[in-house]
Order: sequence, then structure tokens, then C-alpha cells
Amino acid sequence: MSLIPLGDTVIISPRRLALEEARRELKVILKEADCTLDELTEGLKGERQTVFEDLYGHHDH
Repeated sequence: MSLIPLGDTVIISPRRLALEEARRELKVILKEADCTLDELTEGLKGERQTVFEDLYGHHDH
């Protein structure tokens, strides 16, 4: 069963939702890696820039 908070309401689903399960797993992984969501997001920005430059060359902002 999944409980999904939505504003002042809670939705109850009879089965686990894939997105909720993924969120829980990500939370555990971040905690084990001693990494915050902000740190992960910043790292992804850098990775995205690297991939962009690999595909399209260097781009000045």
C-alpha cells in the first residue's frame, strides 16, 4: 500500500507505486553516500555540460 500526501489530502493506493519506490531508493542511496539532493543536482549540471560539450563542442555562456 502507498500513502501519497497531496496538499491537505492523502491518497491511498492498494499497491506500491513505481515512482514512490524509486524515491525511497534514491533517498537511501543519497544517505549512504552522504550526499544531499542539492549536491546531486549540481553534479548533474556538470555532467550535462560535459555531455553537451562532447557532442557539440565548447559553448560559452
